[in-house]
Amino acid sequence: MGDRANVLLHESEFDAVNGGIYFYTHSGGWDLPEDLRKALTAAKPRWHDPQYAMRIIVSHLIGDDWRYETGYGLSTRMGDNSYPIIYVDFTHETVVFRSNGKARFPIGPVQTFEEYISKPQAWPNPMLIGCFEIAQDLSTPSQRRRK
Repeated sequence: MGDRANVLLHESEFDAVNGGIYFYTHSGGWDLPEDLRKALTAAKPRWHDPQYAMRIIVSHLIGDDWRYETGYGLSTRMGDNSYPIIYVDFTHETVVFRSNGKARFPIGPVQTFEEYISKPQAWPNPMLIGCFEIAQDLSTPSQRRRK
């Protein structure tokens, strides 16, 4: 069992349409919004330089666990996931939570980096977290037929 979650780091407009870099955590999902807030704060001097900012964010999220084989990953594809996806957009310096399904609709407001780091962060409306899997299941025709 794990507590899996993903952050999608976008460097440019091209990435926003075609992907980006996914940061995956196997067991730190519930704390990821707040951990990201702290990492984004540490990266503030490099927000204008996404290559360095992303490295600072990833380094802070992994912390001292870098020497272990498992626990975290980086990919151009999303890993296992139990929560909304946190989109970090360096072009517009914004953060938004998006659904886990194919449509990936926004959940909650788009926040600027400054807004995101200015207050403690948590998953939007924890009462809905269980609904994300249902929404994902219903987003594909084959799933709709089985229900």
